[in-house]
Amino acid sequence: MSNTRRPVLEEVDDDDIDNLDMDIAEFDPTLKPQLPPSAQSQPFGIRDPRSFSEEEKKQFDLFQMVYPCYFDMNRSHKDGRRVSIDRAVENPLASTIADACRKLGLPVFLELDKTHPQDYGNPGRAKVLYKAVFDGGKLISPKITNKRVLLNLIAEYLAEHTTDLASIGPESGIPYPPEFQTGFTPEEIPKVKGYKMNTIVPVHSSLTLKHPMTKHIYDPEPEAPAAAKQNVPKVPKKKIMKIRG
Repeated sequence: MSNTRRPVLEEVDDDDIDNLDMDIAEFDPTLKPQLPPSAQSQPFGIRDPRSFSEEEKKQFDLFQMVYPCYFDMNRSHKDGRRVSIDRAVENPLASTIADACRKLGLPVFLELDKTHPQDYGNPGRAKVLYKAVFDGGKLISPKITNKRVLLNLIAEYLAEHTTDLASIGPESGIPYPPEFQTGFTPEEIPKVKGYKMNTIVPVHSSLTLKHPMTKHIYDPEPEAPAAAKQNVPKVPKKKIMKIRG
C-alpha cells in the first residue's frame, strides 16, 4: 500500500490576497499612519500604531482593511475591485475612504504607508471598525451588518465626492513628505499602456512624476546599444594534402 499523500486543493479567499500589503514606509519613513484631523475624537487618536499598548493592539487587529482599488472602475474583480462595476468610481483615494467611514460614524485609521500589492501606485488604506469590540462585539451601526454593506456605503460616498486635484493638495490635510513641503503643485499623471494606474494619486505615490522615488515606468533604463560588429576579413581555410605511399 502506497504511503504517498495526495495533493490537497485549498481555496484562497480574496481577503488573503488583500492582506498581502506593501509598506512604503520602508522607502519613506516619514510616512506614518494617522487619523484625519477631524477624526481626533475617535479611538486611538493620531498615533503611530507602534506606540499602542498590548490591549490596543488586540483591538486594532479587529479593524477591517479597506483599499482604494476595491472601488476602482478601471479594475476587474481579479485586479482588486470588490464592489460591482456600477458602484465603482474613477481615482479612488484612501483619504476619501477614511472620510466616508468617519461620516458613517465608524472609528477609522488612515494608514498612508500601506499599499495593496495590486495597486502599488495608489498608496494608503483605511482601517475601520464596524463591530464595537469595546462594547461586547455589538454593531456600531445597525445598518452595517457585514463588510459587503460597509463597502457599498463607502462606494456611495465616493460617488458623491469625486476625486480631483484638490483631493491631493495641501488643503486635503494629508501631510506631504519633506521634499514637497514647498513649491509642489499637484497634477494629473499620464497613463502608461499596460499598467493599471490612476491619473490622480497621493503625492507620495511611486507614480508621481516629480517624486525622487519614481519614474521607472516613465523613464525606463535605455537598452544598451548592441556592440557593432567589426569588419574582420575572413581567414581562408587551410588545405591539407595527403600523399599516399
